[in-house]
Amino acid sequence: MSDNEATESLKELGLSTYEARVFITLVEIGSGTAREIASVTDVPRPQVYTTAHDLESRGFISIQQSNPQVFQPVSLDEAKAQLENRFETQRDSVFDYLESLEPATGNEAEENEDVWSITGKTAITERIAKLSRSHRVRVSVCLERMCSQPKQTAR
Repeated sequence: MSDNEATESLKELGLSTYEARVFITLVEIGSGTAREIASVTDVPRPQVYTTAHDLESRGFISIQQSNPQVFQPVSLDEAKAQLENRFETQRDSVFDYLESLEPATGNEAEENEDVWSITGKTAITERIAKLSRSHRVRVSVCLERMCSQPKQTAR
């Protein structure tokens, strides 16, 4: 993986471009001043300070209060844990909200359909388990290699 690919991956995980570049650079060099970081990244020196403070508030780096300030990354395990916690918190929050929007009877459209096309082992397993709890249901499974049309269906 290149620095550009790592930057893109970190952006997908919620960091800004500047945050990703500064963090990657600090991991590479160990620690550095804004001038040193700016010379390695394409982040302007004044923006390094702002970005470093944002990274510190996210728990990705520490700042040595000296003149000049020195920035140092936290351990990669700690950075990974920060991302995981943030992801889990956001995931739980949005799904709690979405569950509050669901009608009390569940997904009514699902109850009215006779045939479903489902892909993916987890989705198929969960659907079969849900349907098997119902007393009036028949489940038929069609596997891609055995059918003329590549679908998994539950009925």
